[in-house]
Amino acid sequence: MMSTSSTQYAFRGLVESLDTGTIVIGVSGSSYRLRLAVDEPVDVSVGERVMGAINACGLRVHVATAGGLFIEPISGEPRIVAGRVESIDRDAGAIVVQSVVPMCVQLETPEEAASLQEGDLVNFHVRSGAMWQAS
Repeated sequence: MMSTSSTQYAFRGLVESLDTGTIVIGVSGSSYRLRLAVDEPVDVSVGERVMGAINACGLRVHVATAGGLFIEPISGEPRIVAGRVESIDRDAGAIVVQSVVPMCVQLETPEEAASLQEGDLVNFHVRSGAMWQAS
């Protein structure tokens, strides 16, 4: 993953639900409810505000010339993301994207990082299993 710390792209959200292996985070000021995988038990309660980061695997990344920042679906596991490239780790083939929330995206094809620039508007599909990492 990226050499930057996950606290650099962390965001605050509200725990909407917890289940074995998943957490649902509500994004403040929006209708977004993101269902994310967790690889270890999370020591929080439903209704509690938490700080954390999303790590995801991005499938083919497309540079866009117009559009907005979004995650589809609004409720559930992220499938499509559009956002701006905040930083690039070309050696690792990873980017930090500012969408509705920031997320670190490991590119399935690391060579794609070479064609990206900070500030690019991009969109991509997300491989199942985007992870929540508490910070």
